[in-house]
Amino acid sequence: MSREEKLQELFKPEGKPVALDRIKIVEISHTNFATQIATALLCELGADVVKIEPTGGDPARYVTPYGTLIEGVGVPYYIENRCKRILEMDYERDREKLSELLVNADILFDGMRPGELDKLGLGYRDLQKLNPKIIYVAVSSFGHVGEIATKYANIPPSDLTAQAYNGYPSLIGNPYLQDKRHQAPLRAGVWVATIMAGVQATFAALVALYWRELSGEGQFIDVAMNEVLSAVHLVPYIIGFFFEKPRGKYGLLDYILYPFGYYKTADGYVAIATPTDADFRALLKILGLWKMEPDWRYGIDRISDDIMRIKELDNAIRQTVARYKTRDLISKVLRHYVMYRKVPFLKLLERHAGAPVVVELYQLRRIVEENHWHLRRSIKLVALSDKTVVLPGSPFKFSGLRTID
Repeated sequence: MSREEKLQELFKPEGKPVALDRIKIVEISHTNFATQIATALLCELGADVVKIEPTGGDPARYVTPYGTLIEGVGVPYYIENRCKRILEMDYERDREKLSELLVNADILFDGMRPGELDKLGLGYRDLQKLNPKIIYVAVSSFGHVGEIATKYANIPPSDLTAQAYNGYPSLIGNPYLQDKRHQAPLRAGVWVATIMAGVQATFAALVALYWRELSGEGQFIDVAMNEVLSAVHLVPYIIGFFFEKPRGKYGLLDYILYPFGYYKTADGYVAIATPTDADFRALLKILGLWKMEPDWRYGIDRISDDIMRIKELDNAIRQTVARYKTRDLISKVLRHYVMYRKVPFLKLLERHAGAPVVVELYQLRRIVEENHWHLRRSIKLVALSDKTVVLPGSPFKFSGLRTID
C-alpha cells in the first residue's frame, strides 16, 4: 500500500466516533448567516443541531442568485444549514415548546436582534436560572453590550455594515490609480466578516464547552460581526505608528512580505510570495533580476511608505513574469528547489538558498474539475431534486474522529 493510500485509509470517516455526538444545540437565527455557519460547523463535528424557524420558514431560504432555487429553496440555504433538523414555530404561540427545547440544550445560538429573546422571557438571564450550565452564544451586528450596540440594535446583521464599521474597506484599493477620486473604499469580494464571525462563534462555543467540563459553569458569549475583522488591523495599526501616518491603499503591494500577490503570466496568473529575505533573493535569481539585489536585499528595504518606490520593484517583477507561460515559470522555480536537494554540498545551503512560493491561480471551474478536491471530500456532488449540485464538504480532516457527510 502506497503512502497516499495509507493516508486515505487513516482519514476515512467510517467507523470513527463523533466528537460532539451528545451535544444538543438549538439555533434561532432568522437570516443571520454567521450563526448558520457556526452551527453547521458544529453539526459536522457531530452535534445534534435543531434550527428553529418562524412559521413559513427562515427568509434565508430565498436568499439566492436568480435561477438557483431547488424545490423553492436557494442553494446557499442547503449549504449553510447542512445536517441540521429544521423546526418551524410561532415563537409566541409555541413559547412553552420552545422554552423546553432551550432549557434542555447545551448551547443556544441566538442570531436574533439583541433583546428579541428577552422579550419572550427566553434570554440568557431567564434561561440561566433554569439551566445554569447553558452556553448562550449571541451573534449580532454590534453586540449586546455597548453604546453603539444599543443605538443600532434594530439593524439586521449585514456583512456590508460589519466591514464598514470595522474600517476594512479603507485598507483595500489599487495603488496604481493615480486619481484619488477613484480611490473609493472597497468591500472584500466575499462575506469575510460573516464567515469570520461564524468561525469565531464556533471557536468560542468549543472553548466554553471545555470550560464547562472543568468548572461545571455555562456562560454568555457576545460575538459582534463588526469586531471580528479586528485581526486585520493589527499590522495597519503598527504601520501607522511606524510611519506616523495612516496606512495607505497598497493593494497587492504588501508592505511587509514583498512580493506577496498575483502576477499575470503570458497565459494566466500566478501567486508569488517571498516570506524571507532568502526567498526574495532566490526569486531575483530565478527571474534574472539579480542586478536589483543590492537595493532590495533586506526586508527593511522593501518596507516603505513610499508607494512610488515600491512600484519600481513591482513593475520590474511584473514585466519579467509576463514573459513566462505559467507552467514554464513554475517548473523553473521547482528546478531551483530540486537542485539544492539533490546535490549533497548544496543541500547544506538549502535553508539559506531561499524557496519563493509560486503557484498557479485557479479558476473555480478548475477546482471543481480537479480530482484532488473530490478525493479529500473538500467538495462533493449532491443530488437535489432533479439537479446535481456542487457543495463544499467538511473542512475537518481527523484521523480519530468521524465527521458528518
